[in-house]
Amino acid sequence: MKADKVVRSTCPYCGVGCQVLLNVRDDTIFR
Repeated sequence: MKADKVVRSTCPYCGVGCQVLLNVRDDTIFR
């Protein structure tokens, strides 16, 4: 399955603020 778009977000786990890339298809995060 291929992503419609890739969205950059911030990891909420700790206070460091690491970036994560979210693969989105049909308004659903799948990876």
